[in-house]
Parts: sequence; C-alpha cells; structure tokens
Amino acid sequence: MTLMALVLRNKGYKVHVLDGDASNVGLYQMLGFEKDPEPLINYFGGKTFKGEEGKVTCPVDDPTPLNKDKMNIERIAAKYFATKDNITLFTVGKIRDTYEGCHGPESKVTRDFVLPGEHVTLIDIEAGIEHFGRGVAVNSDAVITVVDPNYTSFKIAENVERLVTEMKAGAEKMAEKMVKKIGIDIEKAKEATKNLRTEYAWTVLNKVDSPKMEDTMREKLKEVGIEALGSMYYDLEISNSILMGIPLGQGKAMEDVEEIVNRLEDSVIK
Repeated sequence: MTLMALVLRNKGYKVHVLDGDASNVGLYQMLGFEKDPEPLINYFGGKTFKGEEGKVTCPVDDPTPLNKDKMNIERIAAKYFATKDNITLFTVGKIRDTYEGCHGPESKVTRDFVLPGEHVTLIDIEAGIEHFGRGVAVNSDAVITVVDPNYTSFKIAENVERLVTEMKAGAEKMAEKMVKKIGIDIEKAKEATKNLRTEYAWTVLNKVDSPKMEDTMREKLKEVGIEALGSMYYDLEISNSILMGIPLGQGKAMEDVEEIVNRLEDSVIK
C-alpha cells in the first residue's frame, strides 16, 4: 500500500492514507514521516479503557455510524494527521496496553473514514478477514487482497472474493443479515449499511521471485475463479526499508505497482 500511495502521489493525485492496522507499526516511516499522528479514535472520543468511558463502540455491538459532520479535514485538529508531498497520513490507533480490550472501536473509525474532497483514500488493515465480520469494508469502493505465495493467503483471497460478492448484493440484504446474525434493531442496521458501495474485489500477487512462481500463483487463483490484477516481484529495497525503518525508494516493486495503478485508473480511480 505504501508503494501505491507513492505511485499515486507521483501521478499528481492527492492521497489520504489511513493506517487501520492496530498491531503493525512503521507505516509512517516507510512513507517518509517522522512519527505517527495522534490516533483518530481520540478525535472521536476514545474508547472505554481502564475505567474511562469512551464514545467509540465496537460496530458489532453498536453499528451506529460515527458523526459524519466531523469527517471534514478542515475541522480535524492538525495533531490528528500529517501531510508531506501531497500524502496525508492518519492512524486509527494501536493496541499498546495489556487488557486494553479488542480493537473493535478502532475498526469503526476505519469503517466510517470517508473524508469529502478530491483525493484518493487508501486504507491499510491487518491481514485476514475478521474485519468483514465488523463491516469495516462497507464504505470502500474496492478491496485489494495482497496474496503471498502460501496456502493461507490463497484461502483469504478466496474468502474475500466471496464476502465482497455478498456485499454487492446490496444494503438491504446486508442489513437483514446484520439483524439475523447479531440481533440488532433493523433501523440501526439500515443506518449502518446505507452508504454501502463496495464494487470491486481485486487480488495482487506479492513476493514473486520468478515467472514460474507467478504462473503457479495465477493458476492457483484461477482454480477458485480469481484473476490476479497484477504482480509484485520480490524487492530487496522493501526488506531493507522495513529492517532499517527508512522511507521506501525506487525499485522493481515500484515499477510493478505503477502498472497496477495504471489498470486501476481505468475503473475505480477517476
């Protein structure tokens, strides 16, 4: 995702990046920022922790959307984001303390993060499909699954494809499913899904080390009806950046992502 943000920036887009991963750290370094901004969950009132009553609840327990009036970068205090070279970075917050609780409230911030304006928004979430259980992707135009050369990644891609297909069935069916699964009021379910607009599910191959591996990975995906959007070959530049905590530079993977972004421009990026 870091590479995609840099490629889009180089193409002249204004890019908003939301770090929605409550575990991993270091995205800010790869993008060239000195530190993470203040967590957005604090901007929305925080969550219940150590006896303090926060305002952000888990979307499974309470699917009510966050206050959309606050979703305006002109109103958000400067400490909650950082901007450099046409890339603006936000973070929902990290799990830092023992017994802090689950990061369901952070997931709600990720779900409802839709800022108005002319820009492309990229959201980084943890690997896996648990976020679909919280409806995190319902406000996204597209979901991109990055597939490593291992069995688990292929199964995740298959499940994501299925889940996005369910979402494309429409807000009404999603609301009915929420009522059935978690037993909430139908009006709350309709409110939570009224902005449902996910249209695309793409898969990108990652850490490819040879044309033979690429062909094998593509064949594995085709077996479950998935056509890969593109491939990113293994790039030592990325490993060095992660190891040293420094910004990403130009490398083979950057060239691969440029080709992927060119394909995306014809569909979701307009």
